[in-house]
Amino acid sequence: MFVHQDTDRVDTMTTKTILFIHCDPTVREIVQDCLIHLGGWQVISPDSLSEALNDAVQSQPDAIVLNSLGISTDQFTFLNTLNTQAATQSIPVLLIIPGAKWFSSQQLRQLGVLGVIDDSTTPLELPLAIAKLLKWGEEVDLTR
Repeated sequence: MFVHQDTDRVDTMTTKTILFIHCDPTVREIVQDCLIHLGGWQVISPDSLSEALNDAVQSQPDAIVLNSLGISTDQFTFLNTLNTQAATQSIPVLLIIPGAKWFSSQQLRQLGVLGVIDDSTTPLELPLAIAKLLKWGEEVDLTR
């Protein structure tokens, strides 16, 4: 797990925390930097889904962003566990996947997912897409 926060940010009392999950460490680092510097958020980036589950319980992030090429059995189990644990039920979950429009609102609710972002979204666009779905839009400053 790697936790990083933009140390130049003055108002750390209101800084949101994102648990960002991606299997590729290089992509994870690039996206993490964009979330920190453009979104102004603290980012926790675990190396595995089991570590992510522990981080979700211990850190209580403001949101979980799961990036995947598709939904695997492990990810279904992960999402189900988030939905059934009292400590994580209220944490909003966003998915970044190809073909985001294939999911219906009902399917998303069943998975416990607040929203889906298409994987064609660039790392530079991602903070704005996350902020829009979570209604955190006023916090994103793309001029940083």
